[in-house]
Amino acid sequence: MVVNHSPKLAEEIKTTVIEKSDGMFFLAKMHMDEIVKTRTARAVYSALHSLPSGCNDYFQETLKRIETQGDIDRNLACRVWSWVAYTTRKLTIPEIEQALAVEKGDTCLNKDGYINPDLAVETCAGLVVLGNKLEGLQLPEGQDPRGLELVHASAKDFFQQLPDEEVRRAHSRIAQDCLTYLTFEDFATGVCQTGYEVWYRLKQYPFMWYAAHHWAMHFTKSQDPELVGLVLTLLKQSNKVAALTQFLIQPEEAMRLDSKYWSSFQNSPSSVSGLHIAAYLGLAEVIRTLLRQGISHSVRDSEGSSALHWAVRGSQKQTIQLLLEEGIDKDSADDKGNTTLFLALKSRDEEVVANLVHCGADVKGQGGCPNKALALAAEENLSDSFCLLQEAGARIWSDDSNVELTEEELEAPNTKVLENICTWKMKRALHQTLTKELRFAHSDSEEFLSALWPPEASNPKSRELDLLRGASEATSTFDHVESTNRKADSTPLFFAIDQFSKSEWLEKEYVFFCAAASAGHQQLCRWLLQRGKPSACSLRRIDLRTWTALHHASATSHIAFQLLLQNGGNPFAYSNGGDSGYGNSILHIAASKGPLSVIEAAIRVGIDVNVRRVTGLQINWVEYCHTPLNEAIPDQNKVKFLLQQGADVHLRGDGRATVLHFATQHPLSQLELFELFIDLGVNVNARDSYGRTALFIAATRRTEIAIDALVRGGADASIPKSNGMTPLYSLLDGWDPSELSKERMCGMVENLLKARADAKSAESCYPCNSILHKAAYAGAHSVVQLLLDAGADPAAENSLKKTPLDTVLMRLDKLDDNDPPSLKLGLAATYRLLSERTSKSRMDELGGLLSDILHLSSQSTGGGNYNRTGAS
Repeated sequence: MVVNHSPKLAEEIKTTVIEKSDGMFFLAKMHMDEIVKTRTARAVYSALHSLPSGCNDYFQETLKRIETQGDIDRNLACRVWSWVAYTTRKLTIPEIEQALAVEKGDTCLNKDGYINPDLAVETCAGLVVLGNKLEGLQLPEGQDPRGLELVHASAKDFFQQLPDEEVRRAHSRIAQDCLTYLTFEDFATGVCQTGYEVWYRLKQYPFMWYAAHHWAMHFTKSQDPELVGLVLTLLKQSNKVAALTQFLIQPEEAMRLDSKYWSSFQNSPSSVSGLHIAAYLGLAEVIRTLLRQGISHSVRDSEGSSALHWAVRGSQKQTIQLLLEEGIDKDSADDKGNTTLFLALKSRDEEVVANLVHCGADVKGQGGCPNKALALAAEENLSDSFCLLQEAGARIWSDDSNVELTEEELEAPNTKVLENICTWKMKRALHQTLTKELRFAHSDSEEFLSALWPPEASNPKSRELDLLRGASEATSTFDHVESTNRKADSTPLFFAIDQFSKSEWLEKEYVFFCAAASAGHQQLCRWLLQRGKPSACSLRRIDLRTWTALHHASATSHIAFQLLLQNGGNPFAYSNGGDSGYGNSILHIAASKGPLSVIEAAIRVGIDVNVRRVTGLQINWVEYCHTPLNEAIPDQNKVKFLLQQGADVHLRGDGRATVLHFATQHPLSQLELFELFIDLGVNVNARDSYGRTALFIAATRRTEIAIDALVRGGADASIPKSNGMTPLYSLLDGWDPSELSKERMCGMVENLLKARADAKSAESCYPCNSILHKAAYAGAHSVVQLLLDAGADPAAENSLKKTPLDTVLMRLDKLDDNDPPSLKLGLAATYRLLSERTSKSRMDELGGLLSDILHLSSQSTGGGNYNRTGAS
């Protein structure tokens, strides 16, 4: 080759390629592809002069080359790059085949129109490539997981920056293909009746999923009035609308078509009109056209949902406003009694909630329950919506004192509303409830909130705020508050609480019990208990977590715990208030969340130190339920105390896990804790119900302390999980060197190799990468060296016939300016190491390592023909 005899020309090539590659590996490779085609020095200089500068110039030149092709190839290329550049996700080969097979006016799918993917790539002149398995996309079994993708990430930005007219034209082409596809007679049969029919339809028509989910987005972005007629044609055909709806309303993960999703497909609503779909997708102009053509806005689907219900489900705020202006009933309920306001709350869409409330939606009568809307707002932690509903007139308790409520209506959901407010610490909502419904003075409410949830201030005594701030600090204070002769020396706050707890709403007092106990406010607990009669009822009641007030106290305060215990609290109740339900004992909660003094008190009253957590009524599973010792991890003081009290370190917890499993799972576990359990004889190689050893969990979580302690304690790194995955593979799987340094990873790999880890292991599922593939992809040169020294095979191929060296090349080809230099250097070093070990000279494939460009040119064969036999 001419460069072998001309150092000046070689230097010119190097300088020009570096300058015009803009730091992009792929662009340097593309430039070299052009240069190696030349035969003379003059041709080389000419090629160098004409090389585009930077990615955008390169892509622009590529589009110009596409325009010079014949009409058939040019039109095909435009469709292909439009589909690849402007879709919301990458399409698989079966999807793109069917998309490109669609032609204007088609009424059914014609498989004779399928285009070979390689031919489609060829017409795009290098803009589009055939990629590997699409990451994050789950497909029905049997579908080709590969897809078409742009040659480089920067190409996506280039196409987004094209003139608006060109972008709209591309979206118009895509929208027309989607709409034509959805109007095929193949879908005239309507919905699929069984899960198998759904599976079969998606297998036969894989493009159906993307077309159903995204046609409206492309139609909106196209701003093409000529497509409106095609949209109306589709929406007026009820069976095809039903077929479309069955896929449209499913989440993306349902595309996997696991059996657990079949019921959702089968239960999709029928009798869905085009107006419903237009409302769900926010197609305002289409809605106006349908209404002008005589479609009634009161039309309902099979579940009684109106178009407004569908607009709320789709969170289409402008469409909601449009339908309300058209006179649709904003308070109508579906067959389950759900109004649009309830659906908005259930969807946690506070903007839609505010829109409906401001438009006059009924906030009081949701589903026949006077506080259903407030209850849901509290349950979903929607503080702004809760306050907005109260300001609009909603109340936890009915304003009508003449209404007689049953005991069931009295207890629920009022208690749950307040419990949720306290659980989520919805301060503004509680303040508004105290002032609006319980008639607290504004200052009293603020004082109570400050006592319940003390601000993290500099005052170290803020948690022990005295609720009797305006009264004497003497012990006679409680008696003074109980005095019937209330004068200035009794605080307004206590007067309000007193009136509150004396009312017939026993659940109100219960909420204060739990709030006081969980916050550790001994004075409030003592004052409530001194009232006497209400306490017995309150102490037996349970909250949403099925905790009694004693459970709350056991998690926070020894004094509050003793007060409640002395006044009738049941220490042997599980967290559902009964001995045969689900949940934890008092000792479990104290071991997990409470102080050591509560653990001591709980054991003194007779709770078994090895008591099991109850898991339903399946008594055969009780042998493998948590003990308090499991819950105490990683607190070493609690663990040692429980062991001194007779806790059995060999008992297994949920999932057959040992204490070593639990210690490994907790990020705060210290080395001393592992050493303690190992010294006590806990089996370091015991496996849980998933087949995991403690070492496997430590490797998965990349916990250095745990790995070191377990290996020194005799853990065997060759024991795999039930699915065959080894601890070493789990350690490297998904590793990001930017989050965990290569030096620390090397230390953990060395430890596992000492513990008999198999350096040759590979994953059992597609694409069956080996451990060496994983380390090579991360550019971890030192880790690769360790694995090779331990016997890893550098020539091992995955199911795609790719070696670790190929993996490095693919990663190099995808690098851009956002990737750190350390990754590029690591990949380069890894490449050289693997090349040496495989005795191959493939430096001509490195692409971005410009220092080797001249060398790779000299390795080309056949008088300057570029050798790409190893291209990824």
